Amino acid sequence: MDLKKVFISYSWGDKAHQDWVQNLGTRLINDGIDVTLDRWSAKEGHDITFFMETMVKKDLYDRVLIISDEKYSKKADNRDGGVGIETQIITPSIYKDGKQEKFLPLVVERDESDNVYLPIFLQNRLYFDFSKEEYFEETYENLVRNIYDAPQIVKPKLGNKPSYITDDQSIVNSNTSFLVRSLENQLSKNPNRINSLAQEFIDDFKSNLFEFRLNLENGITFLDAGKKSVDKIHEYRNLREDFIQFLQIITKTEYNFDVDIVKSLFEEKDVYNRPQDVNLRSWSTAEYQHYKFIFHELFIYVVAICLKNQNYNALAEFLHSPYFYQNSNIREIKAQKFIEIREHPEILNEYYKQEFNKISGSAELMISNLSDKLNKQLFIQADLLLHYIDELNNNDVLSYKKWFPVTYIYKGEELSNTFFSKLVSKKYFEKLKIVFDVDSIESFKEILIDYKANNEKQSRRNPSFGNGPWHGVPFIYDLFKIEEIGIYK
Repeated sequence: MDLKKVFISYSWGDKAHQDWVQNLGTRLINDGIDVTLDRWSAKEGHDITFFMETMVKKDLYDRVLIISDEKYSKKADNRDGGVGIETQIITPSIYKDGKQEKFLPLVVERDESDNVYLPIFLQNRLYFDFSKEEYFEETYENLVRNIYDAPQIVKPKLGNKPSYITDDQSIVNSNTSFLVRSLENQLSKNPNRINSLAQEFIDDFKSNLFEFRLNLENGITFLDAGKKSVDKIHEYRNLREDFIQFLQIITKTEYNFDVDIVKSLFEEKDVYNRPQDVNLRSWSTAEYQHYKFIFHELFIYVVAICLKNQNYNALAEFLHSPYFYQNSNIREIKAQKFIEIREHPEILNEYYKQEFNKISGSAELMISNLSDKLNKQLFIQADLLLHYIDELNNNDVLSYKKWFPVTYIYKGEELSNTFFSKLVSKKYFEKLKIVFDVDSIESFKEILIDYKANNEKQSRRNPSFGNGPWHGVPFIYDLFKIEEIGIYK
C-alpha cells in the first residue's frame, strides 16, 4: 500500500485545542500516515503564505484535514489571518475537485443549539464529527479508512458460511466492537461509569452470541456436524476478540467493576443450549453443542486476563463466589461452583479425534485459534490454575465433575511455573492468598498437606488423559516445597 500523506489545516486556539490537533496528528502517524502540521513543519523564517500555498496545492497530499471549530469557522468566513489565507487557497481547489475527496472537514465544536461550526465554503460537504467524545473512536476509524481508501464493509450474514477477517478488511459483526473501542476513552473521562458501561457491553455480547447457532440439515453425519461446529467457532472469533479486549480494560486494577456483571454471562450458559423460540418444535442439541466449547474457552480467558492484569481480587471472586446458573429444567436455582462451566462438546472432540487424531479437540482448537492479545503460556497457566483450585476445593477423587486442564498437553518445554514457584516469597503470597481463599501461610500449608495425604492414601496417580501416564499433570505440591512457602520476604 502506497504511503498516504495528509496536511492539517486549523486555527491556533488555546493550548488544549492545539494539543488535541497535535495528538490527532501523532496518532495518524502511528497508524502509518505521513502528517504535515505547522507545529512540526513550518520553521522560523519561512514565508507562511508560501508554506500554506505549497502544502495545500501539492499533489503529493492525499487529503487536507480541516479542523473546524468556532474560531476557524469565523476566521474563514471573514478571510482573517492565516486561516483566511488558507481559505482563499483552498476554496478554488474545492470547487475544481470533481472527486470531492481531498478536503475533509473535521468538526470539533458545536454551538449552543447543537449545530456544528463549519465555514460557509464547507457547509455543503460531508464532515467527520469529532465534537462528541463518546464517538471519537468510531469517527477516527472512519477517517483513517477514508484516507486509506478502505471504507468499512459490513458483510451480510450467509447462513452457516463462516466469515474471516482478512489483512485488508475489517468485518464488524455487532455493536460490541464500537462499545469496546469507546470504553477506555469514556472511562478516562468518568471511571465511575464502569459498571453501567460493562453492563451495556455484556448485554450486547449476550444478544449477539445467539446469532452463532448452527443450522444442521436432517441426516447430517456426525463428522460433518463437527466440521460445521468448528467453522461456527471460527466465525464467532471477532465477537470473542471484543470480549477479550473488554476484559483487558475492565480488569485493570484502577477500576472497581462489579464481577457479577461478567459472571451473569456464564450463569446464563444453559440458555444457549436450546432455541430462543420456545415454540420451535424441530431442533437438535447438536446445533448448540459448540456453545459448551465457547463458554469453557471464555472462562479460561477471564482467568488469564485477571492474571495478566494482576487483579487478584477480581480473580478470587470468579473462582470462589457462587454461580446461580439458569436452567429451565430446574425450578430451584442453587449456588454452584465455576466447575459447571466446563462441559464436553462431544461432536467437536470426536471430529478432531477422527479427522486429525487429536486427544482433545477442545484443546487443539483453543491453542490453534488463540487470541493475539494473549500468549499461549499464560492461557495454559490459567487453565492449570483452574484445575488446582478445583482440586483443592473438591478433594473427592471419585467426583465425575472435575476441571481437567486440557491445554496442558500443549505446554511444551517452555511453560513457566513462576506463578506457583514464587510462593516462597511472603510478599508474593500475601498478594495471592485471596486467589487460594486462605488467610495465612499456615492455613494454606494445612490444605496442601491434607490434599497430599488424601492422594497418597488413595494411591492416586497424576491426573492425565485416559488411563495412561502420558501428559500427566503434576500435583500442585510438586511445583514447590510446602515447607518453603513464605520463607523469603
